Amino acid sequence: METRETLLEEALAGLVKNVRGIEGAVVVDRDGFVVTSYIRTSRDPDQLYAIGAVLTSIWSAAERNSQILEVGVPERLLIQGSSANVVFFGTGDLILAVKVDPEAPLGLVFIEAKRVLAQIKSLLGG
Repeated sequence: METRETLLEEALAGLVKNVRGIEGAVVVDRDGFVVTSYIRTSRDPDQLYAIGAVLTSIWSAAERNSQILEVGVPERLLIQGSSANVVFFGTGDLILAVKVDPEAPLGLVFIEAKRVLAQIKSLLGG
C-alpha cells in the first residue's frame, strides 16, 4: 500500500512529466509549509521551504488585491518572466505553484494543474 506522501508526490510527478514545458511544481498550505513538491532539478530543502513562504505571500497579496479591486476570488495567478513563468492555483487551504517554460502550452497547464490540485485535495481529505 502506498503512503499518502508517495501518492502526493506521484500526482505532482505526473503533472511535471506529462505536460511539456513544466519544470517543477510545489503545493504549500496557507502557512507556507510545503505539502509536496516535484522539481526536475535538485534543490536545497531549506531553499524549498523559503520558496513555500514566498509563494504563500504572493497568493495572499493577490487575494487581498482582488478584494480591493472587486474582481472576485482569484482562480489563478500568472507571473511571466524572461526565462520562465510561474502559475499559481488556489483552492481552500492549498496553493499549487507550477514553474513552466515560456513556450509551454498554458491552456494545457491550466487544465492539468487544476485536475492535479483536486486530486491532491482529495488525497488530503478535503
